[in-house]
Amino acid sequence: MSRGLSLSIDLQLLFNNPKYSDVTIICAKSVKLHCYRAILAARSEVFDRLLFNGMKESFEQEIKFPEINAQAMKIILEFLYTGDFSNEDLSLKFLVDAYFAADFFQLLNLQDHIINKLEEILSNNSENSEEDILPELLTKAVRDEIPNSDPLADLLVKYITKIPLETIPYGSLSSPAFQFLLIYCAKEKISLANNQYTIFRYIALHAANEVEQEDSDDEFNVFMKTEACLPSLDKFLKKEHVITPKNINDLTSFRTKLSEKLTPMLDYVNIKLINGGILVEIIEPLEIVPTDLIIEAYRYKVKQEMTIREIDDFTWDINVCGPNLDISNDGYTVETPNGLISNERVRASQPIMNIGLYEWDIIIENPSLSDWVGICGEGEVTNFNSTDYYSEVWILGSAGQVSNNGLLIDYGSPPFWEGTKVRVHLNMGKRERKVAFSINGVKYPVVMHWDNIPAKVYPLVSLKYPGKFKIQILKKDSDGLI
Repeated sequence: MSRGLSLSIDLQLLFNNPKYSDVTIICAKSVKLHCYRAILAARSEVFDRLLFNGMKESFEQEIKFPEINAQAMKIILEFLYTGDFSNEDLSLKFLVDAYFAADFFQLLNLQDHIINKLEEILSNNSENSEEDILPELLTKAVRDEIPNSDPLADLLVKYITKIPLETIPYGSLSSPAFQFLLIYCAKEKISLANNQYTIFRYIALHAANEVEQEDSDDEFNVFMKTEACLPSLDKFLKKEHVITPKNINDLTSFRTKLSEKLTPMLDYVNIKLINGGILVEIIEPLEIVPTDLIIEAYRYKVKQEMTIREIDDFTWDINVCGPNLDISNDGYTVETPNGLISNERVRASQPIMNIGLYEWDIIIENPSLSDWVGICGEGEVTNFNSTDYYSEVWILGSAGQVSNNGLLIDYGSPPFWEGTKVRVHLNMGKRERKVAFSINGVKYPVVMHWDNIPAKVYPLVSLKYPGKFKIQILKKDSDGLI
């Protein structure tokens, strides 16, 4: 290309070209980059002070930046020369390094440019090829103090929340970075996992890893011994893990330190929502959670049981039902005929419209490949051609997704199998209504995106062959407990 047509392209010819250089920058690992003093000084006040201050740097042919790697420095210099930087070989790590180098050289516009480029890479990274490095980068971004607001840390933590918590290696997040993650999730009302026990377990093992790193006496094996007392939720439900008295006694030598590390982070776990069996069998015996939190959780569970409004009965409404569905004589069971390849819906005959907490179970007696459970409004929810078909339902599917208005959002719950019990938790508040679901006794978070639930709703299911569902209300026993 002929020169003179583009200033930025012409200036690119000067970049790292010994022919036009009068100073050499030496980066980490002694990598040399060739530059021109006048351009650096004109574009950066930091370079101007270094190169034209009358001190020794003004007369030397080399300037050393041993803490800045060559890739980051190339981004800095290319930006100084052309006002931009190339998109070739840009990794998240190099861009983050360049962000901090830009901070050193007081290049605010370049920092903004890097943030935009990082956002572009992360949002288009469908293969998640670099997500493993995000925790390490957040640790670098947060450093030793938790920032109130930082564009880089805010961006990185936003995408870390999309990574399943249990897949983040312990130790990859420093303590300040991990706390920053927890604070961000609390502020944005984001759940790091599908259940509170998984969050508690990760926090406890993170604390154990910290204790182990700080204690020079490796004989304790703090992380390994703590992990032996905290099985994954899947192992607990399948009863594949047994905690012995020896496992619990193994914590004795470091229990106090572990509790001290763990307790401040418990502000970001809702202990009250952890399964009661896990509280009794796993968490309480470890004696690493303050007693008042354990007691508060038990009280909450008793109070919830006592305040849930008892429903007289629920039966399926034969008048608001798909044309091919069969309802049992007692009204509790709905079944699909052989050959029904498309989903049909049925709602309950009794509406819910009073303020209070309501719960009922849907028993999956026979699953299909596409089952849905939830609630609906007053609209034509069984007529596929109606505008109400998608907008007036709030449902959880057997693939672990929730849906309203045709928008599918990953909920993280397991598939429906034969015998699966789906419990619907409906909070009919005066100003807003909220829904959560439990699968076989494990409660999942409230669906925060559903902020449009009306004041009058009905239980609803959607199924196809060979689906067969039974609706079941929760009866209280003679002591008043469910």
